[in-house]
Parts: sequence; C-alpha cells; structure tokens
Amino acid sequence: MPHMSSKTQDIHQAGPPILVRDVWKGRHTFHTLCCNITVMKVVGQKGPWFTFISLVTGVLLHLIAIEPYFAVKTYFLSTVVVVGLWFYALYVFLCSWLSDPGILPRKQSTYRQKSGPYRQSPPNPQYVCSSGRRVKLSYCSTCEMYQPPRTAHCIMSDSCVMRFDHFCPWIGNTVGLRNYKYFFRFLISGGFLLIDIVISCVARIVAHVSPKATGDENELVFIAAIFILIFAVIFFCFIVGMIVFHSYLQATNQTTYENVNSRWINGNPHGYGWDIFMELMTSVNHSKFPANGDTNKLIL
Repeated sequence: MPHMSSKTQDIHQAGPPILVRDVWKGRHTFHTLCCNITVMKVVGQKGPWFTFISLVTGVLLHLIAIEPYFAVKTYFLSTVVVVGLWFYALYVFLCSWLSDPGILPRKQSTYRQKSGPYRQSPPNPQYVCSSGRRVKLSYCSTCEMYQPPRTAHCIMSDSCVMRFDHFCPWIGNTVGLRNYKYFFRFLISGGFLLIDIVISCVARIVAHVSPKATGDENELVFIAAIFILIFAVIFFCFIVGMIVFHSYLQATNQTTYENVNSRWINGNPHGYGWDIFMELMTSVNHSKFPANGDTNKLIL
C-alpha cells in the first residue's frame, strides 16, 4: 500500500470543506433558509426592521381603511395595483438587505495575526489602465490587498466592496456592485407606491369633506386617511430626493462615495453617462472576432 503524505491524510480526515462564510472576517452573519438559500446580514443593524414594519403596516392600514372605497369604484383594479407594487417593493427590499453587495474576501491569515497589532505597510504602488487612462490602485491595510478600481472599504460591514456606493442604515447593508440594482428598484417601486397612497388619501379626504358626500361620513376612516397621508408625504419627499440624486449619479457614472469625496473633479477615468450611452449605441464588433472558418486570424 503506497505511503500517504501527512497533507493527504489531513485532507481525507478533515471531513467536509469549510465554507467561506464560516471563516468570514467581516461583520456579517449567514443564515440558510429553505431551498438552500443563504442570506447575509450586517450584525447589529435595526434600521431594516423599521423599514420593513413601516412598509407592511402602512400598506395594510391603507388596504383596510382607504382601499375599499376605491376597490368598488375601480372593480378592484386599484387594489391589484397597490398589492402588486407592495409585493415588488418588499421583494427588492429583501434582496437589497440580505444579498451580497459585492464583498471581496480578504486573506485567511492577516499580518496582524502573525506579527502583532501593527498594520502592514502598503507594498509598491500598482496601476491599471481603465478607459485608456492610468489609474492607481488603492491598498487596503485591513484586508491586505489591492482594491480593484472603484472599490472601497466599508467601515460598517468591515469589508471591501466593489463599486462601493454607501452604507444605507434603512436597508442595513452596504450598497455596491451586486445589490445596487435592487436598491434603486426599491426606491422606484416605493416612490410609485407612495404616489398611489397619497392620491388615494387625498381623494378620500376630499370625498369626505365634500358637501355632496354620500356614505362618506365615517370619521374614523377620515382620521386614518389624514394619518396615512402625513406619513406618506414625509417618506415620499425623502424617496424622491434619493431617486433624483441617484439618477444624477447614474447619468454621470458616479457613486455616492465618489461624488461626496469629489474623486473625479479632474475628469472621470471611467467615462460619463453620455460617453457610455454613445459607446453602447455606436460600438460595432468590439471584440474583433475573425470570420467563420478563419480561426487562425484572431485579432486581439
């Protein structure tokens, strides 16, 4: 029987492989749900629960107190719209809260673990070419690695996040490369949902105070409509501001982190929104693949 090395024996005796999440050094907890779906949360964040409870209770109160008045008049079409927007807003909210924002795993053994509490000095500077421009890579002394372009270390989650935008306390997660689309869709769907609620509450209040009102004298419903309207307007103003700001960021190809820190005051090396749009509309055969059957003339 051939002799097995100690390393081979350790592999065979180690059992199942250790998952990355089991040795994750950031401030995250991992939970496996049904159908083997794994979600991640930043430790100690209570803001998402406030957002979730407000979204659920606010819409339920609207459906119970305000919506029956319009359901009969619109043959339940208004109810279908509200419920559809509500479910979609909940879906994208959960995705932005519980999904990976684009975290880069750090080294398994850091310099501080080997040599004490002192941080490792950054190595020689490294550069990459982005959109024809020379861009210097930043070095993260916490994760001990060179960060790809537009990557930053999030203090709240203690991890480097690709295309770091900001940390949002209302979703309890960092907004980055992989969950920015869910975050922006949550803003859009929440905005449309609040528009529907505001219009419904205003129409219900007008119907109640109108001198021609018939069957609309329920004072409890009237008070509920005013209460819902006040909170809906407050949240609507906040969400509209966020939508406008992030639309501007997308149009100029920036992140919140880059905009606040004026990273591209001398020009964005990654291009602007109009440049990206023109490239998408005018680029033809960008990869320069050879014609069919001519595999020996690949042009790089």
